[in-house]
Amino acid sequence: MSSPVTPHPISRGRLTDSISSSLHPCFNVPIGFLLHSVPNSQTRGKDSSGPRVMTLNSLFPHAAPQVLVQCALVLSPGNKMCGGNLHVINKLLLPPKLSIVEVLETLEEFSTLVLLLRATGLERRLKNPDSQHTLLAPTDDAFHQMGQETLFRILEDLELATDLVRMHILSGSACCSQLKGDLLAGRQQIRAVDGSLLKLDHHRAGVMRIGGAHIVDCDIMASNGVIHMVDAIVRQEDLVMRTGGHHDSFLIRL
Repeated sequence: MSSPVTPHPISRGRLTDSISSSLHPCFNVPIGFLLHSVPNSQTRGKDSSGPRVMTLNSLFPHAAPQVLVQCALVLSPGNKMCGGNLHVINKLLLPPKLSIVEVLETLEEFSTLVLLLRATGLERRLKNPDSQHTLLAPTDDAFHQMGQETLFRILEDLELATDLVRMHILSGSACCSQLKGDLLAGRQQIRAVDGSLLKLDHHRAGVMRIGGAHIVDCDIMASNGVIHMVDAIVRQEDLVMRTGGHHDSFLIRL
């Protein structure tokens, strides 16, 4: 038995004859859609292992419960059907094959970020298949908005570059729906891997902001985490300062 995770809606009447002839006898979907199947009969609450099947992770414990599969929201779980259970989701699944860094390397708008990841050695962390991370990825335009002089300082100062990049990395995979749910539940900060707390809020237009940077493209999936494109750098004035015995040497000096 297996549990297919089905994009909604699927209309058999719109399929070509060649696709219709390939429909699975039980699931009534093309064989190619079995990429959406989970081994064995899975019911709600059991889909929590690995980067491709994710639930609300420990970074965000206060948000309303929800079940996610590769950042797709399960709209209707546990529908009994031939051979297992059917879970209706809100978007098509495309299983990721590239790491976070490899995804960035395929996108022209992240060339500056890729350069910094390589220079600081943090690309190794974001290529590691055994760990999950969320990357707040500033575009090249976001770096250029800082001004040429500031950008050159970052590129020339390895410690400064490392501090800046680490403030854009979160431990664990966090989809946008998790961040939004957590914000609605009253959580106002998230922690980056360097220990910094970043302010989490909504712009008046409803766009989510982290550390003052707007998330302009959510849930770019990678094999070892998720990328959210942001339109600005998380800067010193956007941070909620850590307390308790830490000095300020980790701050970005802009």
